[in-house]
Amino acid sequence: MALFLLLQNASFTFVSRARNSASYALHAAAAVCSNGVFFMTQFVTFGVMMELLKTGTLVQKLGVGAFYTVFTVAGSVAMHWFAKRYEKGKMRVGATSIQLVCFKLSRRCSFLPLRRGLSQR
Repeated sequence: MALFLLLQNASFTFVSRARNSASYALHAAAAVCSNGVFFMTQFVTFGVMMELLKTGTLVQKLGVGAFYTVFTVAGSVAMHWFAKRYEKGKMRVGATSIQLVCFKLSRRCSFLPLRRGLSQR
């Protein structure tokens, strides 16, 4: 179950970052991944959660809540860390098509004022 929780939030973070990039293909792949993991996670966790709500003690419910929180946060932070190190070009958060054109021009024409601002992102 921990693996599904890690994957669920990692894929959600992936799709959130992809949505803010200039790549439609990356966004589409991330959305399929995120929705697929969410769908599979429901099969695994739904029965456990319903049984816990019916028969579990308060301590068990709090334990499951803490377990859920720890592993979903870990998945989200791990994907954020990974993405910040490997996003390049159109896949980078905040990249737009016009920014990429300007960035490519500024690399060829060092006199353009855009060079410094875009290369620092």
